[in-house]
Amino acid sequence: MWIFVFIILIGVCFAITLYIYDNSEFRKLTGYSFFSLFTDKKGRTAYKLVQSLHKSNGKNKVLLDISLPTTNHKIDAILVHQSGIYILNLQQFNGWIYGREQDEAWAEARHKNKLNKFTNPLIQNKLAILDLKELLSQPNSEHFHSIVVFSNDCSFRKVIIHSDNTDVLKMKELKSYWKHSTEVILSDDEISNIYNELKKYMKFNIANSKTVKSKVVPN
Repeated sequence: MWIFVFIILIGVCFAITLYIYDNSEFRKLTGYSFFSLFTDKKGRTAYKLVQSLHKSNGKNKVLLDISLPTTNHKIDAILVHQSGIYILNLQQFNGWIYGREQDEAWAEARHKNKLNKFTNPLIQNKLAILDLKELLSQPNSEHFHSIVVFSNDCSFRKVIIHSDNTDVLKMKELKSYWKHSTEVILSDDEISNIYNELKKYMKFNIANSKTVKSKVVPN
């Protein structure tokens, strides 16, 4: 009897989870199937990201996997928020992270003294922002924010940044990042216009959703 009840509860929980996913912004944005998340790490990461961004206070719209037309710079995600345009660079590492804003490469230290160097994600964001300014005709640098989002299972050992509108966070910190943000720089119409202009460059789909780490820089 208890086994039967347990099976019913599992079925109900699964049905609720599936319903929530089918009505999620991520599903509407990408058309990505729920069952694909089980085999695709990038899809799961993107789903968690959108769920976190969806909880931000203020008017906003989210875009994923943007490929800019002029330089083919790739942007993992963009949050067009009432307080500005946030460029998000996703990093999936689980070691100790070292890096300074001005360094060409950052490093992940792992067990057995293994050191992996990877391209500085803040530099990638800076280049993407330069292209976006030209593409969107947004000359005010204060509109743009650079955020690097690492997976929760890494540790920041020595990450140094000094520029305004620049942050390095873990995924779990995104939920509260905009909690107290009441500043309004972009109107509802401006948010919609920017979103509509960039949406045509969104490439996220099942075909190209294989997990890809940052380019590794040789020692």
